[in-house]
Amino acid sequence: GFGEGYMNGWFDCKDICDMGTRFLRNNKVPITDLTLSKLRNTVDHQTTGFLSARVIDDHYDLGNDLYTNMLESNMVYTCAYWKDAKNLEEAQINKLDLIARKLKLEPG
Repeated sequence: GFGEGYMNGWFDCKDICDMGTRFLRNNKVPITDLTLSKLRNTVDHQTTGFLSARVIDDHYDLGNDLYTNMLESNMVYTCAYWKDAKNLEEAQINKLDLIARKLKLEPG
């Protein structure tokens, strides 16, 4: 029905992936077909490659201004190690030092 109607030109949609996702997440539409039920479950529990790419683009293609304002001078974007740290920059340096020690990295 839904896919066939779109392919036959009975309706048009600017973002068919988004429309399909909304349709499948709409719990008011009864799902009796096992295949459609599995598809709804897949949409509910993972992001498709197309949507992942869009989320990545929206999140990471913001430029450095946001991150410069949000992060410390090393631009580290993961959790910090706060043991004996007085501020975020020290905590991030502590984390990087801890990682280097655990990996037994040496200078050079």
